[in-house]
Amino acid sequence: MERGKNDNRNNQLNGKIERLKKEIIELMSSEKTDYSRLVSIGKEVAQEIKKLSSNQLRKFHAYIVRFAMMYEIQKKCGDRDSNESFQKIQLLRYHLHYAAKKVQSSKSDAKNLAALLGAAVEKVKQPEDLLRLKYLSEAIVAYHKSYKSNEDNGE
Repeated sequence: MERGKNDNRNNQLNGKIERLKKEIIELMSSEKTDYSRLVSIGKEVAQEIKKLSSNQLRKFHAYIVRFAMMYEIQKKCGDRDSNESFQKIQLLRYHLHYAAKKVQSSKSDAKNLAALLGAAVEKVKQPEDLLRLKYLSEAIVAYHKSYKSNEDNGE
């Protein structure tokens, strides 16, 4: 009987993750950024990955910020190759995958986060998309901290 309950919970979780993935893809594909939607998606993602440690989440976030900063610096310096470095954002997908595999505890949360952020990275085609990705990641980090502290306090 217990196995049936676990299977049902896993199916519900997988359904939520797939729904969030679709929403992230729509958000990243839209012409204009819907910031309230971005924030609400970040909030929902944070709820789904609360078992992930803050340190582990910051590692995912650091990859995104590092690529965004690298692109901005090259662009400001007038580097002709800034478009090429912008395309390197796609390399984030394997960094996220690797980071998820390294996590020992809360492996499913790390895997889910990598899948969700990976779907967002796939949709990064122009600089505005990179900014959306960074904002989404920041929203996830902010809400995760809130949910994590509530959970630690027994709320």
